[in-house]
Amino acid sequence: MGLPEYNHRALTMLQNHKENIDLDEVRVIHYCTPELKPWRFTPTGVNVDIELVKKLKDKWLCIFHDESLKPNKKQKPMEMKIEI
Repeated sequence: MGLPEYNHRALTMLQNHKENIDLDEVRVIHYCTPELKPWRFTPTGVNVDIELVKKLKDKWLCIFHDESLKPNKKQKPMEMKIEI
């Protein structure tokens, strides 16, 4: 059995069937078009005027800049021993 469908979605699926998808339930979105990726977003790209793309970009930026999700600098890095 694979992952439930709400775990991952392609952006095109969200664009074409948005009435069947709750964005709050989606955990991973696959961006196929480079100019739509939030970290490479260009306002002059194709399909950037789609409201869904704007919402996803804003949500991504909100999460990216959330200080509570940043690693604690006082915390020591976890040590790992790898035996070969």
